[in-house]
Amino acid sequence: MPDTPINNGVQMVKDTPVLGKDVMYFIQSTNPEVAPVGAPAIAPAHVTSGDTSIEGDLTDEQTHMGRILGYSANEDSVELTHYLVPGDKAKDIIIDAKHNHRQVKVWRVEVDPRLATPEGDDTKAYPAMFGYAVVESVDISDEDGFSEIDFTLDIIGKLVDKYEDGTPERSHCPTSRSPCCRSCTASNVLAKRPASSPLLATAPPLPLQPRPRRPPRSNSHANRDE
Repeated sequence: MPDTPINNGVQMVKDTPVLGKDVMYFIQSTNPEVAPVGAPAIAPAHVTSGDTSIEGDLTDEQTHMGRILGYSANEDSVELTHYLVPGDKAKDIIIDAKHNHRQVKVWRVEVDPRLATPEGDDTKAYPAMFGYAVVESVDISDEDGFSEIDFTLDIIGKLVDKYEDGTPERSHCPTSRSPCCRSCTASNVLAKRPASSPLLATAPPLPLQPRPRRPPRSNSHANRDE
């Protein structure tokens, strides 16, 4: 071991944080009658809150040698709250998916100019997360103010932005002419793409996978100690 201490340094970024208003959410139905080939994604109007949760169960067991912890199933989710606006299709997509047991595609896109990547045709790409989801719950609030809707989307599998080998994940982007990568072009609507540009077809829905349930934990250790 060297006598001189090794200083590996500390990395720090000093910059303005990403603003919540610069994060956009897009949804799209997997119903071919609602979102046929070439249909655009929907940006819910007047979003007041967007929350993305990266969660998952842990395998937690006690043994004679101590506690064992391990990762189990992923349980990512997206929760959106926005005001109801006539003509906004977001509410209809979510309620249709809930009532008819359909899946919904969802994107979370960070539309920050510092993160933009030029992609030609006067368009820009932004970092994004994508996933297929099922609707867990929908709440509509009608009070003295504006009517508001809140819904939670449980992601099937996990939100993705890369392949397992580290290469960019290529998912079907609703507003690009080609598959998008981690820098998703879902927000090209902000880059003034011509209205006549062709849009990519929707991908077929993934099969529903039941969430594994953890078996009840035995109290054999506690009874043994007693």
